[in-house]
Amino acid sequence: MDREDFIEDLKRQFADSITEAYLECEHEKGAVDYPALKNRIDQIGKAAKVEGLKPTEYHELVCCVLPHDIVESLYPEEFLSKAG
Repeated sequence: MDREDFIEDLKRQFADSITEAYLECEHEKGAVDYPALKNRIDQIGKAAKVEGLKPTEYHELVCCVLPHDIVESLYPEEFLSKAG
């Protein structure tokens, strides 16, 4: 297995972990426990880095897996500068 295949496998695994974290932090009627989700996303990110995924690759993965409004709420600093 070459590095590219390895990274793609990692991305699939971590995408599943991100989705699972999101579903576990989503409550009835669509309310999301953002602090808990952010904590879980950060913990998964640390594991991804240890496994060899670059922080930028992980962040892109989070942005692709989670709904846009959730990403905006988790990383408001990224969207505040673009809005102004």
